[in-house]
Parts: sequence; structure tokens; C-alpha cells
Amino acid sequence: MRKLILLGTVAVLASCGGNAERKAPTEKVTPIKSAAHCVYAFNQENTSFNWLAYKHTDRIGVPGVIDSASVTGMVTAENPQEVFKNASVTLFMPSLDSKDATRDKKIVDIFFGAMTNAESITGKVMSVSGDNEAGTGEIMLGFNEKSNTLPFEYAITDSRLKLTFVVNFNDFGAENAVEVLNKACDERHTGKDGKSVLWPDVKVTIVSTLDKECD
Repeated sequence: MRKLILLGTVAVLASCGGNAERKAPTEKVTPIKSAAHCVYAFNQENTSFNWLAYKHTDRIGVPGVIDSASVTGMVTAENPQEVFKNASVTLFMPSLDSKDATRDKKIVDIFFGAMTNAESITGKVMSVSGDNEAGTGEIMLGFNEKSNTLPFEYAITDSRLKLTFVVNFNDFGAENAVEVLNKACDERHTGKDGKSVLWPDVKVTIVSTLDKECD
């Protein structure tokens, strides 16, 4: 009888201790990849300086570009918005191109010719506020012996930067230049309502694809 009890006890102990000897399954740990470190730099060859003027009462857009510009103060940075935070730009007006040689000559000779020292427009970024996707800032613009600080907006998609601001020529004492150009282009500026209108504001858009290097 004692042997049977002993055998039973051993069997119970063996069955209870069996689970303790099993090894827990090993979890597979996937290493976390660190984010790539990238830097951005300005490339003027991949940059365009675009403008959009408006005519007629219903503001028909007249687009164009400025083919010649000088940019300084750009830096290489980890965040794309930091590339241009200290930038300065000079836009040379004789290089403007609206795909209409006759109109371009009138803009250069009559419009900018009615101003003082307006063969070029200078701009300097004064502040930038935002992240690597979007933000705002201020740019100081100078021509016709006047300077004004204008607000701008920017948007960044991957390495493509788009910066936009509006210039009102009346704020730079160029009302007469707007008037004389409107008279010189009276036929083209007259809309369906019979009114000849050249708006004093122009939208400027700078589009730049930044160089991007990652390690």
C-alpha cells in the first residue's frame, strides 16, 4: 500500500513539475531603423521667379517670369525652411518674359521707365515662422526709392519650395507708372464692360526644388 502511495505522489509531482520545465517561446525582435538624416541646399538652376498681373474689371490674369535674378544668403540646412531664412534676391526687370515681346518692351520701357532706379527689384527675407511643410514670413522689398515689408506664405512638399507674396505698386509710389502703362495698352486692357483697367497688384511666386542629400 505504501508503495502505491509513493508511486502516486511521484506521478503527481512529475505532472505538476512538467510545465515548469517548458521553455517560453522566444519573441522575435525587429530592429527599429533610424530615420534618414537629410540636408537641403538651394539650387538656382531649379528655381523660377513667376509673376501674375491682372487686367480688366474681372481681373484676368497675365502671367510671366523673370529670367535673370541674383540670390545670396542661402545656406545648407537640415530643415528646408531654414535654407532661405537669411536670403536676399535681386530681380532684373529687363529680363521679364510674358511670351509677348511687344508687351514686355512696354512694361520695361514705359512701366518701369516711369519709376526711379527700377531696373531691378531687391528683396530680403526678414523673418520666417513655420515648419518643414508650411509657414509665413516677411520680406522687405525695395524699388523706386521706396522700401516696404510684405508678408509671404510658403509651402514645402518633400524638397519643393513654393513662396508667394503680393506687391501693390501703389505702396511704392508707382501709381503714375500703372496709369501710363494702362494708357499705352488701352486696347488690351479694355474688357467686355468697355472699361480699361490695369490692377496695381501683382502676385509673385518663387518655386524652387532644393537639392536634398540623405545618409
